[in-house]
Amino acid sequence: MHAGEGAQLPQHNSPSWPSAAHHLICRPSSRRRVAAARYLFHLGDPGKARSMVAASLESSPDEFGRVSAMLLLATIDYWTEGSLAAARWCEQALQEAGADQLLLARCHAALADLAPYDAAQLLEHARLAVELIGPERDDPIDALTNALKNVAYHELRLGHGLSLPLLERAAALEKRGAPLPVLERVGMYLGMLLRFAGQFADARRWLLQMRECAQDEGDDSALPNILGHLALLECWAGDYPGALAYAAEGLELSVRTGVGSPSVTAAQTLAEAHVGNVEVARRLAFVALAHDEAQGDDGDVACDLRSLGFADLSVGDWPAAAEHLLRALSIADELGVQEPAILRIHADAVEALVGLGRLAEAERLTVDLERSRDRGSLWAQAMAGRCRGMLSAAAGDLPAAATALAASLIDHQGLAMPFEEARTRLWLGSVLRRAGHRRESRLELTGALKAFERLGTPIYAARALAELGRLGGRAGGHLALTVTERRVAELVGAGRTNTEVAAALFVGVRTVESHLGRIYRKLGLRSRTELARLPMIGIAAPAP
Repeated sequence: MHAGEGAQLPQHNSPSWPSAAHHLICRPSSRRRVAAARYLFHLGDPGKARSMVAASLESSPDEFGRVSAMLLLATIDYWTEGSLAAARWCEQALQEAGADQLLLARCHAALADLAPYDAAQLLEHARLAVELIGPERDDPIDALTNALKNVAYHELRLGHGLSLPLLERAAALEKRGAPLPVLERVGMYLGMLLRFAGQFADARRWLLQMRECAQDEGDDSALPNILGHLALLECWAGDYPGALAYAAEGLELSVRTGVGSPSVTAAQTLAEAHVGNVEVARRLAFVALAHDEAQGDDGDVACDLRSLGFADLSVGDWPAAAEHLLRALSIADELGVQEPAILRIHADAVEALVGLGRLAEAERLTVDLERSRDRGSLWAQAMAGRCRGMLSAAAGDLPAAATALAASLIDHQGLAMPFEEARTRLWLGSVLRRAGHRRESRLELTGALKAFERLGTPIYAARALAELGRLGGRAGGHLALTVTERRVAELVGAGRTNTEVAAALFVGVRTVESHLGRIYRKLGLRSRTELARLPMIGIAAPAP
């Protein structure tokens, strides 16, 4: 999110909004330049806006004009250069605000919104802004609204839960003031914070409403961030085509406007990894990681590492997954983010650590999830159960593992995260198989396989199929294929002709035909179409 720097915009959906910008540009003065620059930024021209407000800063003779210009520069730089650049302007504005309580309140509200400091510091800035405005007055409405939203946000980051009354107070204030730019509205925070709280339907409703507002009002600078949050929401909800569509639209708008959004790239990476395009996901993640490291945006770096770590985990690369996920958790710790449900890294990190046999570290992360569970997070409750089950399985206590995983599945019923539920079901099926409960195991593994296939997550479908193969029977028939037969099956399933397969494998077409005949018999199939519908075995995870 970004700072409320005193933007008093006319109704954005009025034809007078662009013309107001033109009017102000044609009648230059220090304050008019700031106002015109603000319009230009929200119309999607941050470069011209920055030049204009920088000129205003040089010519402004008074405190109010200079501080307003600096805070607008902070907002523009936040979305184009990163949070470090924004924080420098906020700190300079704070130094120049003097003893003016309202100017100081604006500066503290902006710092709470923009700076890359730890959550405790940012919460202090937000509370200072509220205190400086005082209980007797609600003006400036934009600064107080922004401060209240950030009090709620940083309290959630620190593990204090989501304070809806604060957001309701901010929403009531917002209705009384001049319309704010879309990214500064309470609806944007509700869309983001309700996603963290697991209330996906309400979060989606708010984000879609903000998207509609931005489109209707011509606030192009808001759209990349809105689309990024929508894309991440759909990743968590299991709609990967939807997530990729939002991400593609967000990237296109980022290029056109010059306004970046780390959420867009993080969501694209995460969605590509889920649908099996792991190498694409890795390339995207490394590019984003280099960019965000160069800008010093640690929060964005943590999001990049989260997506990269999941891609590594998907293909069973435990060392790389652990390295990236643990680094992301270390950054989150430095930023004071004490609520695991915000970044949602812990469960993946535990799985990677269990795969490496680093059980003491996995235990500590599981305890963090259990603390979040005790504060009322249903997501943390479901993930803590899965992690406890993985740890018990790794220790050889299969009854305890099955109990924890079964309880986790019950908790999943309150979440709208079908992919995570299927992962837990896969673990339960594997544990039941190891414990000798073949019928119950087959039931859970079949359910996981169907869910993964429905969601379009082929790597995890292959894992479920591999586990079914360990039970024996037709469902695991892929495992009866030789290495060459599996390669032929993969190529044919991907749409290659027999001639193309023969060329790829340096064999004759008749050899390919012979292999296909054996593949059909072993798998009980009758056509290439049926073969294409089956998820091929990729890199299966080690049996838990």
